[in-house]
Amino acid sequence: MKPYNHKYSKNIIEKIKYTLKNNDFVKRMMEEYKIPLEDLDTNLSFKIEYLDGKFAEGNGHEIILDPKIITEDFFEENFHFVLHELFHWIKRRVEAKFYFKDKEEVQSFVISIVWLLLENKSDEEINKKIFPIIDSVFKDKKFSKIIFRKMLDRAKDLIILYKNK
Repeated sequence: MKPYNHKYSKNIIEKIKYTLKNNDFVKRMMEEYKIPLEDLDTNLSFKIEYLDGKFAEGNGHEIILDPKIITEDFFEENFHFVLHELFHWIKRRVEAKFYFKDKEEVQSFVISIVWLLLENKSDEEINKKIFPIIDSVFKDKKFSKIIFRKMLDRAKDLIILYKNK
């Protein structure tokens, strides 16, 4: 992706966020998925970058718009690209909120770590394999490190428990 530097980019991004936060449909959709409207400011960023053939793309933290869709009539003709990516973002937020609240999912990660420990993998090797998956779910990197550390500790406790039987 190639950055796009236009003097009005910041204004466009501010207007996009304003439009989303003040639109009744978006408000209801956010309520439906129990995502606070404030998350549009605290957990979502927008960029305008060349996307080489795509109009928009997103992940759990940002939505990137290709400048070719930022036309004079963007809000009337091309804003649907924002909504498309926003819905992906909302679904990812919901999944991230509940992903590690699911005890089975957490235990599955712990079991994966147990396996790696039984294969004599070091903490560093396990970190390289497992942590990026956990880290991709959370925007707060400090929190993802805490979650990973708890899983690693739990895995080590399980190994001790099973070896003592």
